[in-house]
Amino acid sequence: MSVASELFESYEHDFNQISQSISAKINSTIPSQSGEKRKVTVRATEREIDEADEIIGQMEMEVLNLQPSTRTRLQAKMRNYKSTLEKLKRDLKKASANDSGPTDRDELLNGTERLADSSRRLQESHRIALETETIGANVLDDIPHGSGFLYR
Repeated sequence: MSVASELFESYEHDFNQISQSISAKINSTIPSQSGEKRKVTVRATEREIDEADEIIGQMEMEVLNLQPSTRTRLQAKMRNYKSTLEKLKRDLKKASANDSGPTDRDELLNGTERLADSSRRLQESHRIALETETIGANVLDDIPHGSGFLYR
């Protein structure tokens, strides 16, 4: 085995490791997160995809230095790696677009709705208190002052 193919195998190993890491983030980590944590993980996954892209570039350069018989065999592998990476890119796009967890905007809207609901309840309570006060004042006005009912 030549030194060039050993280098190719090293790149293959690196690519397989990073693609497993990307896949784990897409399938497990990102769907379980929300908000800023989710954004950070998506950005980290995007960086790993860029790194995987670079590894494929290195593999392509290495293939060019090999003998034609070995080159043909490895070019088929390269097509599979490129296909895998494209699928990971699509999966990341879907995973980052899916909102399994609430977004910052959703959380803000929910907070705003709760505040508005609380304000409505406070206004209703205030209206009832004023109504009760008015009724109480009317009852006191209706009681004759000289009856001695309230004053003994």
